[in-house]
Amino acid sequence: MTEIERNIERILENEEEVFHDSFSYIVPDEDMLRKAEARLGFRIPEQYLWFLKKYGSGGLLFDFLGFDQSGNCHFADVTEEMRLSGLPDWMLVIEDCGEFVNAIDVRSGKVISFSPDDGEGAIEENDTFCDYFLECIVNALEQ
Repeated sequence: MTEIERNIERILENEEEVFHDSFSYIVPDEDMLRKAEARLGFRIPEQYLWFLKKYGSGGLLFDFLGFDQSGNCHFADVTEEMRLSGLPDWMLVIEDCGEFVNAIDVRSGKVISFSPDDGEGAIEENDTFCDYFLECIVNALEQ
């Protein structure tokens, strides 16, 4: 486990009252993950795998995609849907914000904001998923 992953876990544990109902904790098994990777055509980045296996999906004032109780893979569904609107094949959608999505560039690990409608395409937001996750947690605590 990386230092930033430990920091995220510590914050969420220390702020349990705030985040107690924020995550689904529906943890995928290896078969579910293999099927999702086969659909997407790439491996799920390690930091997002850590999130999926630890928290499942969800958030507070953010909503990371994962699996539901039936085993449906929401991040693969939204990624495939956004590919029809021009999302590059090397992007993994982690958050559907309506007018735009946040995705991980699986080549670099960077979190990208992508909107097919604003003409700007992909805009780099954070260096890693865990950097973005930590930023989301801090923002939620400041609200």
